[in-house]
Amino acid sequence: MWIAHRLSGLGVLLFLILHIFGMSMAFFNPPLHEAMLNLYKSPPFAVGELILAVCMLYHAINGTRIALLELKPEWWTQQQKATRVTLIITAIVTLPWLLVMIGYTLQGLAKAH
Repeated sequence: MWIAHRLSGLGVLLFLILHIFGMSMAFFNPPLHEAMLNLYKSPPFAVGELILAVCMLYHAINGTRIALLELKPEWWTQQQKATRVTLIITAIVTLPWLLVMIGYTLQGLAKAH
């Protein structure tokens, strides 16, 4: 869980850096900004967007677990249960969201080609 939390956080950070850079190019270099927007519509970036959604959800839910355990140190004895609940909640929230996103992604890719 520790490694997955760190990796999901790094995934979100990578997105933020790329997003801020791309949006700043709208002002500093509009042709580059347009090229980046076209690149974002490609299949690898569509898959990356799905991975980003999973990273964000997992990171938020696991972060909540960590915060609750920090607020209630006596709950650390229930670490296995807390981990299971975190993974179950992540799956319950992520699966419908991913299905909707995959539908929109496929529609977008179909329009692009």
